[in-house]
Amino acid sequence: PGEKNPGMHTHELAHVGIILRPGSLTLSEPGKPAETVKFDVGSVGFRDANVTHQATNPGTSPASFRSS
Repeated sequence: PGEKNPGMHTHELAHVGIILRPGSLTLSEPGKPAETVKFDVGSVGFRDANVTHQATNPGTSPASFRSS
């Protein structure tokens, strides 16, 4: 909770993330307002290649997701 891990970063390839534990993430991109999104187990998200971004857990429970 509260971690900005790994901080602002960029993936060279497009990727998909799958939520393994319910909760919320605050998603940030430079030059855009941050957006907090609630996720359920099994939710899926897509991010294009070369988009600099950061995910922060605003909750009190650990977030758990996998991306590839």
